[in-house]
Amino acid sequence: MALQSFGWFPRTLISLKRAFTQLHSELPLKQREPLQFVTGSAGFSKSLSKAQIFKQWSYGDDAYFIAKNTTADVIGVADGVGGWRNYGVDPSVFPRTLMDVCQRMVLEGRFNPSAPASMIADGYYELLQQKSPLIDLEMRKLLAHWVNFLQRFVTMYETWVHHFTPEAKQQSKQWKHPGAPLPKKAKTVPSAGKVMASVFWDAEGSSTACIVALHKEERRVYTANLGDSGFLIIRDDEVVHRSTEQQHYFNTPFQLSVAPPSQEGRVLSDSPDVAHSTSFGVEEGDIILLGSDGLFDNMNEDMLLDCISKLKDHRQETVQKTAHTIAEEAHTLSFDEDYLSPFALSAREAGINIRGGKPDDITVVIARVSCLTEI
Repeated sequence: MALQSFGWFPRTLISLKRAFTQLHSELPLKQREPLQFVTGSAGFSKSLSKAQIFKQWSYGDDAYFIAKNTTADVIGVADGVGGWRNYGVDPSVFPRTLMDVCQRMVLEGRFNPSAPASMIADGYYELLQQKSPLIDLEMRKLLAHWVNFLQRFVTMYETWVHHFTPEAKQQSKQWKHPGAPLPKKAKTVPSAGKVMASVFWDAEGSSTACIVALHKEERRVYTANLGDSGFLIIRDDEVVHRSTEQQHYFNTPFQLSVAPPSQEGRVLSDSPDVAHSTSFGVEEGDIILLGSDGLFDNMNEDMLLDCISKLKDHRQETVQKTAHTIAEEAHTLSFDEDYLSPFALSAREAGINIRGGKPDDITVVIARVSCLTEI
């Protein structure tokens, strides 16, 4: 059949295309403009009585990051498992190191903003494989506090045993302070590379992980959550999207782990592949509330919405103030023995009759979605 028999069809397509082009051009600029996060953060260590508003990236065993590049704005939080203290492991180092690695991936553009679960996985495997970039990062931290570095250098007992000749072991016990004389037979130079690598004993431990990435051009957030940290997306004072909590059983969240040799095969460790991933289209004015379980175990959704409802502009100082208000309220409630907290309600569902808040480290990160021209 000749094409001219359908002469009306091409003309209709052309008309539709013109109409769509005109409609798109008439859309308000803000509906087509790339978006960004305006962020604020605050938190408490459960062992401190004052908010650490100005301390960057960690509150007790919690850690977080905020990072931006040309493609995406990304926020993340990780909650260390405090039980590692029973094995002589500092539970704050693993989540802090994991968040540091994820932050560096964003800053260096080594991630896919539509796949934050891959960022969690890559960060975790970098810890497992002890790659050199992580050594560099940790060494920069240690060298920034050179006294602390020297003290740790000479007191890492596992490193000490492996990097000195047997006859020098007894002498090495005398070198306990930076000012003490160096044992004569200590092989510091030949073993320097191994000693540097052994800094990774600090990265042992476990943590949850939650990351939210805003793809600026797509005007969409991509999320990944492993464990019981989480997020809410709030629009017009209502929760329109939320994370899914992952727990093996009550108070035992999914977690990533790097075990010391003595505990390998004996600790709970989930694959990063089980992280729950979602995506959601966002608008100017939407608010993302990201937090560790210390927040959500002490404040229910209605309480959080009441606090967020007071956030009416995009200024960073207002966002910061709101984050501090929420963290302070959660911290106060966590020590209220008469408060029927979300944690206590969950415990009762599990057959444990308790009352009161849950003393815990608390991290709050708020990101208000704003147009680039507003800042």
